[in-house]
Order: sequence, then C-alpha cells, then structure tokens
Amino acid sequence: MTPTPNVFKVSLIIWSLSSARSINPISFLCQAKVRCNRFLFMKKTYSQFLDVQSPEWRDRACGIVALGSMMAHWDVADAPSLDDLITIGVQNGAYLPGVGWKHQGIVELATRYGLAGKCFDWFAEDPWVAFLKFIELLGDGPVIASIHRDFDVKNGGHLVIVEDANGVVRYHDSAARERTDIERTASVGTFLVGWKRRAIAIRRS
Repeated sequence: MTPTPNVFKVSLIIWSLSSARSINPISFLCQAKVRCNRFLFMKKTYSQFLDVQSPEWRDRACGIVALGSMMAHWDVADAPSLDDLITIGVQNGAYLPGVGWKHQGIVELATRYGLAGKCFDWFAEDPWVAFLKFIELLGDGPVIASIHRDFDVKNGGHLVIVEDANGVVRYHDSAARERTDIERTASVGTFLVGWKRRAIAIRRS
C-alpha cells in the first residue's frame, strides 16, 4: 500500500492550530493526542559504522542503512546484506557522488524487494504544517527523515529513522558508533531546526 497522509485529519489539525494562535503548538499536539502507533516501533536497526563492511562506504551509507533497517522491520525475507545493497544501489543510479543517496532511488530499491515507498517534500511549507503531516505518516509506521547531521544546520545531510513524535522525537541514527547509541531522542524544537522537511515512507505493499 502506497503511504499517503490522511489529508482530512491533517487539514483539521492545521485549521485548529491556526485558529488558536495563542496555544503553544507542542501543548496543542499533546491535547489533540496526535501520536504514532506504538505497535510499529522499529524491530531492528543498523549502524553504518558497525554493520557496513566496506570502509570506503561507512561514512556515506546512511541512506542504505536506513533502507536496510526498514527491510528488517517489514520482514523482507530476501533482503541483501547492506554491502550488497550498496552495490545494487550504485549500479541502479541511487547514489549521486558528492551529494548522497537519492530519496527516489531509495524508494525504487525498496520496490525491488516487494515494499512500497513514497518521497515527501514539504520544504516550501511552514515547519509546523510540515511536522503535522510528518506525524500523520508516523501513524502507519516509522519514517525516514532527511536532516542536517546532529540537527545542526551547519552540517551536511543525513538520513535517520523516526519512530515516534509523542512529546519528544524518538529516532534511530545509523551514524552511531556504539550499538547502544543508535536509538536517540530529540526535542521537537531541535528536530524542527535540523529537519529538512523531507521524508521517505517505506511500507509493505
């Protein structure tokens, strides 16, 4: 099934938020009980520094590692190793040298293994409007988010997997060099500063 935000729900939330400008947006979200499905937390996630064997690719494998983690989450039986997935991705033009992994390229790789995917670009929209749409996507499962590494706008691009945004943003960062450091949290404010307002949803087809 191709992931698509519930336009009616998002529109209702946005209208309510715009009609109550004196309400703190975070408080509003909590009161409205906009949260993700807690039964769809990540089953397994990888680190590009611990699980990618090729030293050449470890520092630029965030997109493939995110895809590999989504494949594990959705129980793709014939999923290749991360290194094989990198090779397949490069052969199919999913990697742009000097830039990184193409979002559409990640989606196309996912479809090769029976998954469905869709890219979302809300860069031109208000950050809170984009965030509400992002939360709606989380209702169907974890979502890959495009951020500035460590949420610092001075850093280059990076892809992480967000699984929850209920009060704080809980995410999995493939740049972790320790297994126990993959799962992290960030405040909504920090996330909004470093998020590029782009996302990739990967789901079972």
